[in-house]
Amino acid sequence: MLTMRPDGPLLSGLREFIATLPPDCTIVEVGCYRGEATREFLARALAVVCVDPWLDYTDCNDGIPDRVTHLAQAEAEFDRAIQPFYGRVAKLKMPSITAALLLGTALFDAVYIDGRHEEAAVTADIAVWLPHIKPGGILACHDYGNPQFAGVTRAVDRVFPAGGMTYPDTTWAFRTPTN
Repeated sequence: MLTMRPDGPLLSGLREFIATLPPDCTIVEVGCYRGEATREFLARALAVVCVDPWLDYTDCNDGIPDRVTHLAQAEAEFDRAIQPFYGRVAKLKMPSITAALLLGTALFDAVYIDGRHEEAAVTADIAVWLPHIKPGGILACHDYGNPQFAGVTRAVDRVFPAGGMTYPDTTWAFRTPTN
């Protein structure tokens, strides 16, 4: 199985970010793929809400189409990966915006966005998930500063011009105000 986060900066950077989360926190992960990050979140979190439609699609980053396929296989791998954590994972197989609406006014300690990478999609994800973060909680986006996914960086910089913290795995994080 190909791993998205082999040992090295991609894994250590994610773990560095996770260490900033409160113990026994609740997290929404948007874009779960095979569940590699999900398993890492579960080392710290009490519960993770996993949002992903697991449908093949085309990301169009800076006009360059990138076909993402084999998501049914990725979903099966995700299901196997989270099996030991039954009861601590809520799997929402649906688009991000639909899931945010379904969850109503529920609040979480953190939302980690790693779904579609186009600027408009990331901007929409930030808009619908930011109201779901508890005061003092964290909004994070993966692939910030990654030239392959420049739409992520543009969206984050437009919504949060004052910046946030960036980790070695290209996770960008912003702590919301406490009041």
